Amino acid sequence: MRLQGECTTCSLMNALKKSVTKLDYWRREILELAIALQKEEAIMSKFTSTKKGLTCPICDDNTGKCRVVDKISLCMNSPDGLIEISGYKYLHASKDGLWGVYGEDNGQTHSNDAKRIYKAQKVERDLTTKHKHETSLNLIERDREYRKLISQLPLTDRALSDLVRRGLTAEQIEQMLFASVGQWHPLRHAITTQLAGVIDKGNKLNVMADGYLVPIPNIDDLIIGAQYRVFEPIDGNKYPWLTSRTKNNPDGATPHLPNGELPMGVYRPKNLIKKGVVGLPEGYLKPSITADKVGHICLGMASGNFAGCPEQFEQTLKLIEVQQGIKPRLVLYPDAGAIQNHHVMDTYRRTYKLAVKLGYEVKVAWYGQFSKTKHQDIDELDSTDDIKEIPWYQFLGLQHKALKDESVTISQRYLTDIDIPDSAKLICLRSPKGTNKTGYIARYVDGQRGYKRFLVICHRSQLTQQLGHRLGLRTHYELENATGDIKAAIASEISLFGMVTTWDSLHKINPDDWKNCEIILDEAEQSIWHLLNSTTDIEKYRIDTIAMFSQLLQEGDRTWLLDADLTNTAIEFTSGLVNRLDFEPYIVLNNYLFEEPWNVTIYAGNEPTGLQEKLFDYGSIGVSGR
Repeated sequence: MRLQGECTTCSLMNALKKSVTKLDYWRREILELAIALQKEEAIMSKFTSTKKGLTCPICDDNTGKCRVVDKISLCMNSPDGLIEISGYKYLHASKDGLWGVYGEDNGQTHSNDAKRIYKAQKVERDLTTKHKHETSLNLIERDREYRKLISQLPLTDRALSDLVRRGLTAEQIEQMLFASVGQWHPLRHAITTQLAGVIDKGNKLNVMADGYLVPIPNIDDLIIGAQYRVFEPIDGNKYPWLTSRTKNNPDGATPHLPNGELPMGVYRPKNLIKKGVVGLPEGYLKPSITADKVGHICLGMASGNFAGCPEQFEQTLKLIEVQQGIKPRLVLYPDAGAIQNHHVMDTYRRTYKLAVKLGYEVKVAWYGQFSKTKHQDIDELDSTDDIKEIPWYQFLGLQHKALKDESVTISQRYLTDIDIPDSAKLICLRSPKGTNKTGYIARYVDGQRGYKRFLVICHRSQLTQQLGHRLGLRTHYELENATGDIKAAIASEISLFGMVTTWDSLHKINPDDWKNCEIILDEAEQSIWHLLNSTTDIEKYRIDTIAMFSQLLQEGDRTWLLDADLTNTAIEFTSGLVNRLDFEPYIVLNNYLFEEPWNVTIYAGNEPTGLQEKLFDYGSIGVSGR
């Protein structure tokens, strides 16, 4: 029995300890991992960023880098647990490795020496870094030195070919001052080592691999920084910064401006078509291409982190407003697949908050770019005709609907034929309400009748009756409530064709009797929520039920997840319960959009008379004939 106030996750953990001897080793590992992930995700949603008045108890941060909730703290300055604080115990690193997870521990006896030393060292480092930035080259000096540097560099055929492939014209390439660089590129004429990227005595560039320079212009067309595009990514990084800082030269010049910010680029189109609009793509090469495609000014920033350069962001937008005579609205251009990356989405959120704080309207350019592999970034589009500017809140709503790369995309008013290969063992079908998902699966079940058995699991008893009727399968309820010959006949039918049951009754079956069956979860999102969170009868058998579900998935043939709002959460939970090489999700996404809205009639008042009359009309029954 769950204690009053005890969370579902705690209940699961307690039940797990009691039931652990009943589980096979591999199933126990999977369950513990699934529950731990559920617990961590539930906690993460409640964390509050540090701020003035809410400091991190581990490192005293109040800038928003760390997170705090109840007795748990996430410290970004101590992801490896190097800081030891009295009253707190380092537990582990967060899943993404960004934070150290600390919990209150009144039994800890560590002194605060480590904390005091860390704070003193941090203050000293911050002062040193601030002084270094303030004494670096000013913007005019940077522009002069970068142009000296670029004048010494060629543009190879390989670099030119890559730029043309990206869609740049010869005029754009010349205007942007792209230049080729090679590993440890030598310079004919020495450049000041105060310029980021110049090393030794000013006669060499700190370049790790062959590529080409991407200069970054500001609002005044001054070159204030540079990245270089490498032909072969370095540890996944295609655009390293040009910097003089190395392990052997930790005090070398970095790309930071005198105000401590990284450079922000400003890119003007050849033909300014849209005044009062400023685009926000990611990076620096991308906005230079995008500006000409969309016909308005675009800003560029590494990883799209405009919130990391608030001073440049604000000053540039004010200057654009003065130059164009109109306050611009901002248009965010998300990369393809970015909506599935929570780190990128967090960056977008910070940019949005900064823009709103400064008084700017923000829209999002959307053309259905859910997938990184199947859709294109803004600079890769042949046409911008299909781009819609949607509100920020609508964009956030799409994040919930974003799925991992779908295997096939269709557009069907009513689901008919879907090409699903025999090798697909976890079929995930998301299709809007009213597109006949149940009818589709009913036809599939009917076509396999006598060849395969089906186990349909529901979260509501009423749904079992409906699905049993639609799919032509008996229900567990019918079996339990029948007697004599009828019970034997139902049992025989179930042994041949399968049945429909509920999560609350699943613990009553023998999973060994259902090997090689096909499992169907209709309304999969609600179904899995019920499995993990419901306080109905399943609460008493939750761990055993999850274990049984895991075994059924492991030993079954195919599994179907159907839902109008199917999410990665349901897919990842299901796939994470098995250890099968053939259980990769096969995602079918029906993108059909209803063109004609439903007609909705609102009946006022407290009496149902008007509605009754309309219902009788639809039934061809006159009111007078009642």
